[in-house]
Amino acid sequence: MTEKIMNENRPFIDVVFFRDDLSITHSSLLDTGANITCITQEIAETLKLHTFPYEVVNVRTFDGMITTQRRYRVNIQIEAHVFRNHPVLMVASSSPLIGWDILSKGAILSSISNRVFSEVIHLLGSIGNFKKATVLVLGQDTTEIHRLRAIQKRLKALGYTGIVVKDVADIEIQSIEEKVNMLASLCRFILCENSVASGHIDELKICASNRFVTAVLQQEGMGATWMQADYSLDYGFMKTFKYSDLEGINSAVDASVEWAETKQEERRSFLNNLYHWR
Repeated sequence: MTEKIMNENRPFIDVVFFRDDLSITHSSLLDTGANITCITQEIAETLKLHTFPYEVVNVRTFDGMITTQRRYRVNIQIEAHVFRNHPVLMVASSSPLIGWDILSKGAILSSISNRVFSEVIHLLGSIGNFKKATVLVLGQDTTEIHRLRAIQKRLKALGYTGIVVKDVADIEIQSIEEKVNMLASLCRFILCENSVASGHIDELKICASNRFVTAVLQQEGMGATWMQADYSLDYGFMKTFKYSDLEGINSAVDASVEWAETKQEERRSFLNNLYHWR
């Protein structure tokens, strides 16, 4: 396994998977570009997961396809960290994969052994995969956090992972503005809930300045500020979607996602023709 690690320059680490009194230790790939943790058939058989209830979920693969997989409840231990997780079973895989659903919790990446960190340079190569199904959700995240959670929930049903800025641990040498810029750059597109004024007004300006594909969701009769109400006029990569009340936000999310994917397809086609080496 050591030779494999050195050749592929990818961060493997021994991980303990357990349920009740059954456990197995398996060399696992830490992949910041994967949205969900995956286990192998070997792990499922050792833990006798076939005797436990499972959930059938749709999983978006790295090539953009959506497949149906089984998801079980499994306890996972990485060094001193223990997580209760619901990984999906990937029958064709030979190694389990620890995804962003675990790696994003707390400060686990900064506390994992230096050996792993020396190999995590593959992060740059994983950004493309991360960007395929991750959406940044902006908006008033204190008294109106329920709006952002509703957007996240709908995105999950559509096969995306929605992330909220406050849920991502701060980097001590990074300002909030830098943090937003970094997350926006990593995501496929941005959904900004714009019904109530907050710091997201500045975040929306960041999106405009950096030409991020951004859908603005706004409840009828409400709005954060008139100062940015005309953005969709001058910026073709920004568009506003209205919804009547909180119960209608799902339809606005659906429409905004469809529009954003169309814009990204336009960008992909144009840029691939422009950059002849692609």
